[in-house]
Amino acid sequence: MIIILPINGKQLDSEINQSFGRTKRFILVDSKTLEFSTVDNKQNLQATQGAGIQSAQLAVQSGADIA
Repeated sequence: MIIILPINGKQLDSEINQSFGRTKRFILVDSKTLEFSTVDNKQNLQATQGAGIQSAQLAVQSGADIA
C-alpha cells in the first residue's frame, strides 16, 4: 500500500506539513518495503483556489492508496 503525506523536507523523517493542499511536497511511502519517493507540489502553493482538490488529484496520479 502506498501512503502519501504532506511534508516540509525531503526525507522519510521530515516534519509533517499541516496543510495538505499547500504543502511544498509530498512523500510517498510503500508500507511493506518502506521505500519512499517525494513529489513536488509547488504548482499548488500559491493557487488562488482549489489547492486541496488539485493536490488530491496529484496524490491519485502519483499512485497513492491512502492520504
